[in-house]
Amino acid sequence: MRYHKLPSYKNYWSCSDDLGVPIVRRVMPRSRFEQFLQYLHINDNSTIPADTKYKIYKIRPYVKALNEQFDMLNNGTTVLSVDESMIIFKGKSSLKQYNPKKPIKRIYKLWYIADQKGYVKKFEYTKAKMS
Repeated sequence: MRYHKLPSYKNYWSCSDDLGVPIVRRVMPRSRFEQFLQYLHINDNSTIPADTKYKIYKIRPYVKALNEQFDMLNNGTTVLSVDESMIIFKGKSSLKQYNPKKPIKRIYKLWYIADQKGYVKKFEYTKAKMS
């Protein structure tokens, strides 16, 4: 839904000329989309070890599946680089990082391996201290 960015996901179903997206209204009612948001789970809560401190444990299978797909779509390049990506985040989360010295202060930080064309081969989330 970020191709056509709106202030709130609810705006996609708006009947207003400046907000609504007719194709979204035709494809799925907002109440059905909200049910998906409410009940979508990627990892079974009963399998989470009680002593785990790995906060993204719940989405770990999704990250693993994405990385496997990235690897399968290998284009044969051998020129790779390791870089970081900072994703702006303004909501509440214990996963975000805060860096008062940067213009964008609250972020999610990802490390990734990419080829010379920018295709991501693998990525990982990190909550390491920023210097």
